[in-house]
Amino acid sequence: MKHIKLSLIMVAILGSIITSTAVAQVENSSASTNAPAQTAPGAQKKRPDRVQLLDKAVTLTDDQKTKVKAIYEDQDKQAKALFEASKGDRKTAFEGIRKLQDETNKKIKELLTTEQQTKFTKFLEESKQHGPKRPAPAQ
Repeated sequence: MKHIKLSLIMVAILGSIITSTAVAQVENSSASTNAPAQTAPGAQKKRPDRVQLLDKAVTLTDDQKTKVKAIYEDQDKQAKALFEASKGDRKTAFEGIRKLQDETNKKIKELLTTEQQTKFTKFLEESKQHGPKRPAPAQ
């Protein structure tokens, strides 16, 4: 009887090991290069209007809003292209996107007055530390 119980316990342990190994292989195979192409960060989620956030931080003119919107749209196109060109290599994609973000910030800063540039620098620092300051939800 002891021998049968011991055998059943061994079978149960072996079964759980086999199951966990199979699950791990399935998870790894879905992360392989045969997995569906990834999309650019933020493409699946609705993110807040960046122009509106920046306007709240630095008080943009209408002309500046139009130009900043075009800069952000160009950035989005380039980020998507970088992500697709990386063929799933997230590290390479994010390195390129980080450089692109720096270029975008430089272009925006060139549009701003000296006072706005100071506010923009503060806005970027806060964004890096805590994420952008978003307006409180309406109640």
